[in-house]
Amino acid sequence: MLRALPQRGYAELTIGDLTKEAGVSRATFYGKFETKEECFLTTYDIAAQWICERVERVASAAHEWPAGARAGVSEAMRLLAANPDVAHLIAVEALQAGAAARRRRQACIERLAGILRAGRPGDAELPKELEELLIGGTLSLIGRYVDAGRVDELPEATVDLMALYFLK
Repeated sequence: MLRALPQRGYAELTIGDLTKEAGVSRATFYGKFETKEECFLTTYDIAAQWICERVERVASAAHEWPAGARAGVSEAMRLLAANPDVAHLIAVEALQAGAAARRRRQACIERLAGILRAGRPGDAELPKELEELLIGGTLSLIGRYVDAGRVDELPEATVDLMALYFLK
C-alpha cells in the first residue's frame, strides 16, 4: 500500500496494483484483507501509531514544555522526510480514502494534539482547540511539501512551525 499509493492515488488504486506491488496473488491479498479500504486503514493505523509513539517518546523526554514540543515536531518532520511514502499516506491520501480514513486521521490529530498540549503553560485566552488546529495545519503543510516533491525539506520547516506553535 505504501509503495503503490504515490503512484496511483487512493481513488485510482486497484487490488491488482496492490498485489503486483506486493508480489502476491489476489487470493493471498483477500486472505488478509476484505477490501482495498481495509488494507489502507490497516496501513494507516500502523503508520500513525509509529509516528505518534516516536513523537510522544521524544517529547516526553524533555523536562520543559517548549523543548518537548520542539523535539516532538522535529522528530515528526524528520521521520516523514525519511519516509516520504508515509508522509504521502498520512498527509495526502487519508483525506481521499473515505470517511473511515478521515476519522482515523482525526484520531491521529487528537493524539498528537494531546502530546503537544501536555505541559503547555496555561493561558485562559488560548482556544481549547488550539493544538488540534496547529496539528491539522501542520498536516496540510506536509501535504503541500509532498505534492511539491519537497518531503526531504520538512525538517527545515520545523523552525517556522515552532514560531507558530509558540505564537511568537
